[in-house]
Amino acid sequence: MVYRAIDVLTAQELVEKLGSEESASGPSRTLLAATAAGRRALDRWLKTPVQHPRDVRSELILKLLLHHRLDRNPEKLVEAQRLAFAPLRASLESKLERSEAFDRTLALWRYTNVQSALRFLDELET
Repeated sequence: MVYRAIDVLTAQELVEKLGSEESASGPSRTLLAATAAGRRALDRWLKTPVQHPRDVRSELILKLLLHHRLDRNPEKLVEAQRLAFAPLRASLESKLERSEAFDRTLALWRYTNVQSALRFLDELET
């Protein structure tokens, strides 16, 4: 999967291959560098909030890690994420009030996940 992803990123001119270096523990390593277009795409992606609470654990955490490693302030991403989840929370609150039986159980599960994600975002700022 990694090699396929590298081929796709190279074809899209987001990365370029710089060469290779020998590895003591396996095959040669391919050296890569982001192109200017690749850096711009990364910048856009790092500013874009995730759309679903299920993506917080993987995609948002990865974005926060990259902000840290690149020594960037994630404040704007955190605020954008909070704004992205606000309408979902409101919609689920309304649905929770109107739902019965298992529909209420499902709405409660989804609402609780959104609330948890929002609390996580609040804690990041403290």
